[in-house]
Amino acid sequence: MSEAKTITKKICLIGDGAVGKTSLISRFVHNRYDDKYIQTIGTKVSRKNIRISDDLVLILLIYDVLGQKRVQPLHDRYYLGSSGVIVVCDITRRPTVEHVESWLKSFYSVVGYVPTICLANKTDLMGSAQVTKESYKMATERLGCPGMFTSAKTGENVEKAFSLLAEKLLDNSR
Repeated sequence: MSEAKTITKKICLIGDGAVGKTSLISRFVHNRYDDKYIQTIGTKVSRKNIRISDDLVLILLIYDVLGQKRVQPLHDRYYLGSSGVIVVCDITRRPTVEHVESWLKSFYSVVGYVPTICLANKTDLMGSAQVTKESYKMATERLGCPGMFTSAKTGENVEKAFSLLAEKLLDNSR
């Protein structure tokens, strides 16, 4: 049997601080959740191998980019070479939802348009939501990218979101 072909793709998770980017990555890569908040300093890179078929493995290099807008020059460096992006907001903090478009504009200005997924995180706190599913769906449609509601805590739609982005990345590779 021949060795599987590998395709490596860099993706970034972007969005305001404390929206759950690090927790989403931890849930996806290690199937773990920790509710202790630790601010990301700079960027952290995780790796996840996804077996697509017997003869193809997709390697995702996942960049967890700090969520402070004041360090834009650093963001630009982290974005370079990205093949895809997941922008994350927190459904319990409306301003994080309103900032999604500016995060994407900043990202696209560096790498151009790439496959994009918008995640409204923290559905486990739906009782405190400041955005409705309908309004979020309209916003992501206006931005031209799929949107999903997720919970890093429960795992809701986390695998599905990363898998959807992986499919889009592979479509762009073929």
